[in-house]
Amino acid sequence: MSAFCSEFWEKKVGNFLNNPSLAVKNEVQDHIRTCLICRQSLDDMLGMRRILKNLPDAEPGEEFETNLNRRIQFIRRDRNRPIIRYFEYFNILFTVLIGSMIVLLFFLFSQVVENIEKKKQEEERSKPKQELILPD
Repeated sequence: MSAFCSEFWEKKVGNFLNNPSLAVKNEVQDHIRTCLICRQSLDDMLGMRRILKNLPDAEPGEEFETNLNRRIQFIRRDRNRPIIRYFEYFNILFTVLIGSMIVLLFFLFSQVVENIEKKKQEEERSKPKQELILPD
């Protein structure tokens, strides 16, 4: 299939199958007269459409209805539960918060210790140095 056919196919033939207007129908018919690949693809799609239309309608089974009702009841019951249902999220959030606080406290403590050490070093540097006098 050429690039033109593929582009044509996506736009025109899709429209033709879903909502066949006279203009689109004429364009598709003109194209498939000359393009064997597109004609075969259209025939395949129309054949699949016929097969799908002939399939009998399937009704959902009793199990489907039971499961659906159970799910609806679960959702209703879950909506009415108190905030405690979110406890596990609070637990995770609390753990992360405590961990962050510990890291922050450790960082602040290290900054305080570092500042104290710097002050000590500055004091030592600022003290006048005494010369050692040795006896003769």
